[in-house]
Amino acid sequence: MIKINKILSVLLLIGTIFCNYLTVNAQTTVDNLYKDDNYKFWVATWKRDGSDRVATEESMIRRTSDNSPVYCIQAPIPFNSGSQVNGIVDTNTMSTMSGLSNEQIERIKLIAYYGYGYEGHEDVNWYYATQLLIWSVTNPGYTYAIADGDHSLTPSNRYDAYYNEINSLVDNHTVNPSFSGQKIEMKAGDVVTLNDTNNVLSKYYQGYEDEHIKATVNDNNTLTVIAKTGYEGKIWIEAKENNNRPMIYEGANQLCMNIGDPDGQDFSLIIHATTRIEVTKTYGSKNDGVYRPEKGAEFEVYNTETNQLVSKVITDSDGKFTLDLGYGTYRIHQTKGKDKYDFVKDYTITIDGSTDKEVIFFKNEYITSDLEFTKTDFSTGETLPNTTIEIYNTETNELVGTHVTDANGKVTIKNLGFGKYYILEKNAPEGYELNPEKMYFEITKSGEIIKVNMKNHKIKKVSSYNVPNTATKSSLSDVAVCLVIIVVVGGAFIIVTNKNKDNK
Repeated sequence: MIKINKILSVLLLIGTIFCNYLTVNAQTTVDNLYKDDNYKFWVATWKRDGSDRVATEESMIRRTSDNSPVYCIQAPIPFNSGSQVNGIVDTNTMSTMSGLSNEQIERIKLIAYYGYGYEGHEDVNWYYATQLLIWSVTNPGYTYAIADGDHSLTPSNRYDAYYNEINSLVDNHTVNPSFSGQKIEMKAGDVVTLNDTNNVLSKYYQGYEDEHIKATVNDNNTLTVIAKTGYEGKIWIEAKENNNRPMIYEGANQLCMNIGDPDGQDFSLIIHATTRIEVTKTYGSKNDGVYRPEKGAEFEVYNTETNQLVSKVITDSDGKFTLDLGYGTYRIHQTKGKDKYDFVKDYTITIDGSTDKEVIFFKNEYITSDLEFTKTDFSTGETLPNTTIEIYNTETNELVGTHVTDANGKVTIKNLGFGKYYILEKNAPEGYELNPEKMYFEITKSGEIIKVNMKNHKIKKVSSYNVPNTATKSSLSDVAVCLVIIVVVGGAFIIVTNKNKDNK
C-alpha cells in the first residue's frame, strides 16, 4: 500500500511539472532578432548631471519571423544580432525579467505602438525617435538624443517634434470609446446608434447580446444598440482577444520589445429602456355585448412603491393612450369617464423586462343594479302574491316594465340601468285596497341590490244588522189598535171639515 502511494505521489509530481511546463511555454514565442544595418543612427548619451557623454552608433533591429521592427530596452548593453530569443507577453513576467515597474512596462508598450509604423509615422526617423524615448523610460538616469553627426556629442533638436507627438499620443491614450459609461435613454423596440469619436471601438471591442439588449460593433466605429425588451441596468462591452500583444524578448544579450496592440478594457453602458404600455378603453353593456371606444377618459399612473404620481393620460378618439414606463410596479387609476358608466377598478402592472410592450384592455360597463320589490300586508307583514306593478323612468315618465309578484310576494329585476325610477301599483291583490303611492328609487352604481317594500291595506267590510222578528200575538193586536185609531181620527177630521163648509 505504501509503495502504491509513493508511485501515485511521483506521478502527481510529474503531472504538475508537465502542466507547468505547458503553461509557461504557452506564454512564450521563439524567434530570431537581427540588426538591419540599412538603418543606422548615432545617439548621444549623458547623465542627467551632464557628465559621461558618449556617442554610439545604433541600428534598427528586426525579428526574423516577419521583419517587423523591435526595440532595445537596455541601453548600455550590446545587442547580439542573429540570436534566438523567447518572447514573453505577461506584464508581470516582463517586470520581473527587466526590473522595470508595471507602469514602465505599460508606457514603453505605448511608445512602441504610437511610434514608428503608427498612422503617419512611416518615415524611419520615427523609429530613431521611438528608440530614444523607450530608453528614456527604462534608464531615466540618462538623457538620449540623436547626434548631429558621426561620433558627435552635440544633441540635435531636430527630433523634438517627434518626441512631443509620441508623448502626447501616449499621455492621451485611451482604448475606451467616447461614449463609455454613458446612460442611454431608449424605449423597448428602439434602435440607437452611438458614434465613437475616439475611433477605437471597431479595433478593440466585440458586440454584446442577452435576452434584453443587443449591441453590435460596426466597422465605422459605431455601436448599434437594440432594446429587445424593457431594461434598466448596466451592460458590459467586452474587449476583443488581443492576438498581437507586445512581447519582451530575452536571449540576445539584452532585452528587446516588439510593437504590439494595446489591450482593450471592458467598458459599460447604462441602459434605461422603458416598456411601452398601450391601453385601449371602451364602454358598453354586457347585456348586448356592444362596446365602443371611449374618447376623453382620464387616468393617473402611480408608482406603487413611492405612491408618487408618474403621469396623467387621456384616451384619444380611438379610446387609446400609450405610456413608456421603466422598471417597477405601477397602479393605473381612472379619474374621469363617460356618464352612466362604471370606472374601471385600479389596475396594477409590473414592468420587469419580460416583454417589449404591454397591451391592456379596459371596459367600462353601463351602471346596473338589481331591484328586489316586495309586497306585504300593512298590518301583518304577510307577503302578497299576484300584485301587478309598473316601473317608470322618473325623468321621461316612460314605462320601463310591468311585473307581477310571485308566490313569495316578490319581483326581482336584474341589471336595471342607471337612472331614477318610480313604482306604481296597477292591480292590488284580491281583498286589498290599491296603493296609489309612487315608490321612488335611484340606481347610481353597479352591483347594488335596491330593496323596495310596498304595503297594502285590506278592504274594509260594511256591517249589516237584522231587524228583530217581534211579530207575536200581542204585537199584532197593538197594530190593529193603531189602525183603528188612525181610521177614527181620519174620519173625525173629514166630518169637521165638511161642517165648516156648510156654515159658510
